[in-house]
Amino acid sequence: MSLSIDSPADMELGTHNLTIQTSTDRNSVDENDSPDQPFLIAPDEDSWHPPPGFAWIQTAIMTNVSLNGFDYTITATTYATISSEFDAANTASWLTTSYLITATAFQPLYGRVSDIFGRRICFFTSTVTFAAGCLGCGIAKNIIFLNVMRALTGFGGGGLMTMATIVNSDMIPFRKRGMYQAMQNGVFGFGSIAGASFGGAIADHIGWRWCFLAQVPLSVMAFVVGWYVLKDQEGSFSIDQGLSTAWKRVDFSGALLLVAAISIQLLGLSLGGNELPWTSPWVVGSLIVSVALFAAFLKVEAETGAMPVIPLRMLRGRLPVFTQIANVCAGMAAFGYLFMLPLFFQVVLLDSATKVGARLAIPSLATPIGGLIAGIVMSRWGQLIPLVRTGVLLMAFGNALVTSFGFEDAAWKYIVYIFPANLGQGIVYPAILFTSLASFPHGDHAVSASTTYLIRSLGTVWGVSVTSAIVQTTLSVRLPDALGEISDKRSVIDEIRHSVDALKKLSPELQLRARHVYYDGIRYGFMASTAMAVLGICAAFVANGRQLRKTHGKRVGLDKALFQVEQAVKRARSGRQQSNEDDKALTQMRALMGQLDGNEWSPGQASNNHGSAEAEVSSSDDGENGEDTTDQTSMSDFAQRTEESLAVDDAENPLQLLARASYFQPSRDVPSRSSPQNSRRRGGATSGGSTESSSLEAFFSGAKVNLDVGSDIDPFELGLISEEEGDSLFTYFHANLAHTRWGLDSTLHTMAYTRSRSAFLCTSILAASALFLPTASALSKRLSNHVNTLAHRVILRRHKSIEIVLAFMINIPWMFPGQHSTDDEACVYISMATSVAIDLSLHKVIVPTEVLQQGSNLALARGECLDSRTALAMDGYPDLDPWTDKAKRLLRNRERCWISLFVLERGMSLARGRPFVVPVTRLVKDCDSWYRSAVGDPQDGPLVSMAVLRRDLDGLFSTVRALCDGSQNPVSDGSLIAQSIQGAIERFFDQWYTEWGVSIGIGPQRRLPPYVDILVTHTRLSTYGGVINHPTAPIEVRRFFRTAGLSSALNVMRAAIQGEAQLHSMPNNTAIMISFAACFALTLSAYTSGGSTLAPSIRKLIDEAAGVLERIGTITQHRNGLSALYGKYLRQIVRKAAKQTAATSSTAPQNLTSPAVPEVQSMGAPVSTPNSTSFLNQQILWPEPLQFSAMSDDQIDQVLNQPGNEFEPSFGGLSWEDMNNFDWLHWPEFVG
Repeated sequence: MSLSIDSPADMELGTHNLTIQTSTDRNSVDENDSPDQPFLIAPDEDSWHPPPGFAWIQTAIMTNVSLNGFDYTITATTYATISSEFDAANTASWLTTSYLITATAFQPLYGRVSDIFGRRICFFTSTVTFAAGCLGCGIAKNIIFLNVMRALTGFGGGGLMTMATIVNSDMIPFRKRGMYQAMQNGVFGFGSIAGASFGGAIADHIGWRWCFLAQVPLSVMAFVVGWYVLKDQEGSFSIDQGLSTAWKRVDFSGALLLVAAISIQLLGLSLGGNELPWTSPWVVGSLIVSVALFAAFLKVEAETGAMPVIPLRMLRGRLPVFTQIANVCAGMAAFGYLFMLPLFFQVVLLDSATKVGARLAIPSLATPIGGLIAGIVMSRWGQLIPLVRTGVLLMAFGNALVTSFGFEDAAWKYIVYIFPANLGQGIVYPAILFTSLASFPHGDHAVSASTTYLIRSLGTVWGVSVTSAIVQTTLSVRLPDALGEISDKRSVIDEIRHSVDALKKLSPELQLRARHVYYDGIRYGFMASTAMAVLGICAAFVANGRQLRKTHGKRVGLDKALFQVEQAVKRARSGRQQSNEDDKALTQMRALMGQLDGNEWSPGQASNNHGSAEAEVSSSDDGENGEDTTDQTSMSDFAQRTEESLAVDDAENPLQLLARASYFQPSRDVPSRSSPQNSRRRGGATSGGSTESSSLEAFFSGAKVNLDVGSDIDPFELGLISEEEGDSLFTYFHANLAHTRWGLDSTLHTMAYTRSRSAFLCTSILAASALFLPTASALSKRLSNHVNTLAHRVILRRHKSIEIVLAFMINIPWMFPGQHSTDDEACVYISMATSVAIDLSLHKVIVPTEVLQQGSNLALARGECLDSRTALAMDGYPDLDPWTDKAKRLLRNRERCWISLFVLERGMSLARGRPFVVPVTRLVKDCDSWYRSAVGDPQDGPLVSMAVLRRDLDGLFSTVRALCDGSQNPVSDGSLIAQSIQGAIERFFDQWYTEWGVSIGIGPQRRLPPYVDILVTHTRLSTYGGVINHPTAPIEVRRFFRTAGLSSALNVMRAAIQGEAQLHSMPNNTAIMISFAACFALTLSAYTSGGSTLAPSIRKLIDEAAGVLERIGTITQHRNGLSALYGKYLRQIVRKAAKQTAATSSTAPQNLTSPAVPEVQSMGAPVSTPNSTSFLNQQILWPEPLQFSAMSDDQIDQVLNQPGNEFEPSFGGLSWEDMNNFDWLHWPEFVG
């Protein structure tokens, strides 16, 4: 959809309405936006002058184009002669299909590889391999070698037309390119005419081998001319970055899958009805395998980290999709038709190859004429969609005409009837190509052109194969009856199918019958081509377009920002008096504009040729020769975006709009802040005006890292620790602490790297490890004090980096307790980490620079994205190629840091009863499979599992609240609502356990890591508590979830006890979670009606959990962990509860019975036993206690559901107003 803004701003822009695209797919065009006669190119009067050597460049590429056209048709008029010589007429189609297979498969690679390595190497590769293939065809001694050489020719031929289009796209403005493309198509058409006309004559009079050998000298000439005049484009990549890095960008896997899929499919089509029946397992199997390979190809294209052969993002939206459908249909119709025509003349009319060429010569002129018509219409009126429709209509009409050929017909029909289809082909091919190009930015034109050629070639392959299969199938089925009872019928039929010359050896009567069979088969082939053209018509009429907006006279950059501010002031003034402050602000902005104008820097120059087609049109205003000396490889990301990306949809706030403007209005003499290359090149020359402009850009530029490094704060330089000690502490951290402190990459965050990036993070890692080493007491104290010093320094001096965010997060889990539960600085650290993370855009999804610059098929809002190069530049790596392994790890580290912050903050908020701060951003929403990566970390799986769990809780809570609120209906059934809520919660957690138990589980039983198990069970307990205390929950819901909540609380403590050995490094928030579970369980058992038989066993489990907390908190003497404090207080709470129970029991009737105990004796000894020095009275706490700590989840549930284990519905008078706030530590209730 689109939003048209009709305001004074729009009216002052003249005839160009401001249109803001709000669709996630900018290539999709809403039919409401499109006129009846849609335009795709905006006409403009700007002049353009060809660059030096332009005529020689056109000579080289047009020579290749003409050879490409010649080679396409040469086999159409000579394949019968060639196949007869080798006695292989039934495989004659492979002379064409072997060429088309390789041309089709490798054609799109030319676009991608030329973007990486440059145009020269691809141009020369295609030219040399084409020449070598032609030479091999000319000297072939058998049909197999000939087909192999045709395949090699196709490898080169696939790049001849593609590279011609790409080279012209680099040099010629979009609006001027129509005429040159028309000339290119005309040359291709003349080459096709020459191949069709002279191929047969050459084959008859000189020999068919010279049809191929004659092309070699022209290819050599094109190579030599191109060597001297063809230059590489200014690409985004350099071969100096390393061949291995560059080759990783090429999608070889996709290309191989495509080659295999097409080859196997064509093998099946060739064998079916020819050598084997269609029901043969080989034929059916090959077709099925080809479909599977195509599916695998699409999957690879969707997931590949390289540049895909067919970018699937280019096949989204109404216009691109249906344009390419029309493209493949046109290819099928054109080449199926082209394959059938010479065969019709040779076998039905018994023409020689020379005469066939003569018949096709005049009608073939229609193809370049059609190309000329298309070029004129595109350049002058910008009409593309009508051209596509006209072209496919003519093709369908022409195919229908040739279908009406009689067995013997008037000679003029063989000329006139062929003309419309050729004319339609000449029109539709360039129209489809330019429709595709106009749909994407200039940076995508190479791959867009190669993709269009690829899809067209697929159509040609299918068209030739299908029509050939139709003819061969007709011959196989009809010839036995047509020939009647003759001797050796099978060999005669095989000979007719193998060689066209075999027809001439038959008697007149049998020859006539065989020709009639051929006639019927060819007519069926023409019908199939007609059907394909009709489908193309349907697709062309569904496709729709719009007029690209003109940029001539359109406000951009700071001029645009000023204009919008002026209009905003005008609207604000309506109905009130004029304000002097308004005028003052506008005057200052105009003065700023004047300073920038004095630098003579045009906004259009910043965009160069990397914008969309519309931006390219405007760029020709900037100079007579259209040249731009700006270094595009180092230009800021904002300056590389299209003009449309400066619209409101790319600015989240007015400050960002000014920031965009500041990037588009730098002084020519001021090196870009993000462009070290420019700084070195220009030698740092500055002036007064440039200094002011530089200050403007610096003020509004995006956040950059401000590293906290230096000899005055480095712990090694200060003598706090030796490097040997540092190495051992870093090793200990990654081996023993990383499983509870996510966010670090053990491969990336070595001591050397961390030390070079952040003294705060380096010292924090060292201090965290020293806490758990018994012999490092003094070292731990020194490092901990230095951590506190660095934390204050980082805050006061505004240091910013990913490492600082990680340092804050690392310190939170093992922070020393204060005098009060809220005295520590955990919340301050979380706030600082969140602030720095958002400043550095860690919350945004990293998108490849190329994708974000194209901006047309993003499934995300631009405000949710950050391109990879800008992200690296923000982190201090402006020159690092995003495709290197180091860059991939750095970019992934940004995402890991944000996901870890989300998980940590949510956990802290749940444990401490605080509202959530870190939002659920797009990165978190789409993180389910993020942990699957070649550069991932072993802890990424547990991290993502918790992010998914805590992210999806919002949906579960909404469902539960809605069910509870629905129970207020008088006719509602509380039991059914309880069952529905139970089912929703059970399904939620079962689905989570099913998915993540398999992904991150340990051992044959795939048990969750203890730390993860505690977090998940605590989350489940929190959910139950929220249900119990929801104000509208019916009594049946409360009754059920009391038992379920107690079960979860016991499981939290059980997991902690059983996993004590792995929780020595347990973070503080985990201790709080265990304590919460203990208090939850204790509340149910401390106040009972007549005393619960389970209360002693529950209190025993709590005492065991308290012992775990105490031992973990004092694992080293200098640890002094928060868990030790919580363990101490839990023991005090349990003692008070036990005394109250004893007092109640002395006055209450003695009706207690032993609890119903499941069979737990076989489970072995408990994992943990109470401390022998416990001050609790063993007889008071647990007469005949159950060993909950040694039970499984199911056994605990079985105990809780035994008859007689009833609890006080009021929870002993201890209630929580809202469990979602988790204000659960009502300490006075226990210790007062």
